[in-house]
Amino acid sequence: TVHLLPDLHVCHLYLADITERKQAELRLVRQALQDVVTGLPNRRLFRERLDSSLGHLHSYCAVALIRPDRIKLVLESQGYAASDNLISAMAKRLMAALAEHTTLAVDLFRFEGATFGLLVTQLTDARELESLMQRLQAAMLEPLMVEEREFFFTLSVGIAVSPEHGSDAETLFKNAEAAVNRIRAEGGNGFRFYTQDLSERTEQWLAMEQGLRRALERNELLLHYQPQVNLHTGEIIGAEALIRWQNPERGLVPPMQFIPLAEETGLIVPIGAWVLRTACLQAKTWLDQGNDLVMAVNISARQFQHPGFIDLVEEILAETRLPAQHLELEITESVAMHDVERTTATLHALRQVGIHLSIDDFGTGFSSLAYLRRFPLSKLKIDQSFVRNLSVDEHDATIAHTIILLGHSLQLTVIAEGVETKDQLDVLRRLGCEEMQGYYFSRPVPAADLSALLKEGRRLAA
Repeated sequence: TVHLLPDLHVCHLYLADITERKQAELRLVRQALQDVVTGLPNRRLFRERLDSSLGHLHSYCAVALIRPDRIKLVLESQGYAASDNLISAMAKRLMAALAEHTTLAVDLFRFEGATFGLLVTQLTDARELESLMQRLQAAMLEPLMVEEREFFFTLSVGIAVSPEHGSDAETLFKNAEAAVNRIRAEGGNGFRFYTQDLSERTEQWLAMEQGLRRALERNELLLHYQPQVNLHTGEIIGAEALIRWQNPERGLVPPMQFIPLAEETGLIVPIGAWVLRTACLQAKTWLDQGNDLVMAVNISARQFQHPGFIDLVEEILAETRLPAQHLELEITESVAMHDVERTTATLHALRQVGIHLSIDDFGTGFSSLAYLRRFPLSKLKIDQSFVRNLSVDEHDATIAHTIILLGHSLQLTVIAEGVETKDQLDVLRRLGCEEMQGYYFSRPVPAADLSALLKEGRRLAA
């Protein structure tokens, strides 16, 4: 007997087997070309689309590398699930801000943070890119909510445009990388187009990193101290410790040139510990000499979020025998707002030890009265950008006055930095500011020079 029809049961199994195999193949393709956390194209798919775009004659396109500032620190402090949720939320926020003819990809490295790649095609002029970058920056102004916690981020973006900055993928990636590294070296939160000099600066950056890694063991780092003065009595009541690098080849390297590098490479953790220990030793010396000063030390983002930071501070205080009330730790507004819950817990733990706490560069970040009330602060520091034109710009005077009123409403002392003229000083006194530091009274000086100022009893004229 000849069966003209196939066995339906066998046919069903055969079709089911094909379907499962095809689904498995699709899953493998997706895993090969897409990021499993966000569903975005990965580096491989991004490269394929870039190569395709570059293959079209008369086609202009741009590659932008987007790195959320301090993202590595946050991911290191969270569990895997929270990190995945945070990256996914960020990807959705960025996607919502993008226009047509763009591809957003992501390259995730658990120990390096996250880098988003953006491919923009069908370009007509640079203004389109500038507008797009501004939209991306604006998209991150509102905090990301993950597991009922708020995270604030800014973006550093480096851009390379074809064919001006390269006609192949490798060159565009390299040049966009140079541009984003430059933005991060300048403090982040911005975008930059590639220029020829950035490649030279990258080489200089790498050479500086090698030198900085040897600076601690070679005793090339030193501290200068800038006096802080009470505006009512004119007395020196404190000092801010400011790091310097005496490089054998470069001479005295200003902190703005090497601190961002130390932050990015992680060297800021051992360097920061050295700064804190050295400053506390000097404060104890002045205290033993009868000078009742408070030593202010800047704490970087990476230091502040390091798991052992509180233990380190307590250890250094015990080692140097400096009473806790003679130490003031300064964090910037952006660091304080990066992870509000963690900041609050860390600040309360430090305050329980007896340490004074202050917010540096106030007025330049995201903070609000609601958040500031949660922090056990002692002092607000008015950023020097608002002090510079204080006596000639009524807007800056209004901002300074608002900060002073805000500080007083929270029962905080307010100090102004960057005071250089008597006119600035007079305005600050009139507005009710309690303390100042700046070139008008003294530049940052070596410990011996500040000791001399204390010995002679130098005061600010009432």
